[in-house]
Amino acid sequence: MNAAVPVNVICMKWGRLYGPEYVNHLRAGVARHLARPHRFVCFTDDASGLSADVQALPLPELGLPAGQRDRRWQKLAVFRDQLGGLTGPTLFLDLDLVIVDALDPFFDLPGRFFIIRDDDLFRRKPLRKLNAERDRFLHSVGNSSVFRFEIGQHTYILDAYVADPKGAAERYEISQQFQSAQLAAH
Repeated sequence: MNAAVPVNVICMKWGRLYGPEYVNHLRAGVARHLARPHRFVCFTDDASGLSADVQALPLPELGLPAGQRDRRWQKLAVFRDQLGGLTGPTLFLDLDLVIVDALDPFFDLPGRFFIIRDDDLFRRKPLRKLNAERDRFLHSVGNSSVFRFEIGQHTYILDAYVADPKGAAERYEISQQFQSAQLAAH
């Protein structure tokens, strides 16, 4: 990927669990550890207290029918075809991360989608032998606290969720399991 072409780094903040200081610390870490030109965008329901160098945009809609809202799966909204007027390579970061090293390698890797490995899911767990199929699935799950994608290129993830949000919540414990299953299927 051309290091001169600007990239996006995005995060999401809604509700009261994380205050603006989390966004501001994340922004500072990105500024220190990403050499290439970039935009830092926080999708949020409350932009108060965010640093001036954080571009705040409204939370993207999941597209669920009126009256249905499950904020636990809100992160899947980044897979909309249109996302806040952004285009191109994008790195999603959860607010509770601390950046300690260069982020440029996330953009240097060739490919369409990258997600970090969730080491806790991959460590040996004796009871997993009881359900080999579930163990194989959990071995494929990425940790969606850090992933790189192209905006508008993975709309099938959100489409599958919106088509059956109740079924998704029944089949998967958390959205990163659903996201990983959709990626594996495609």
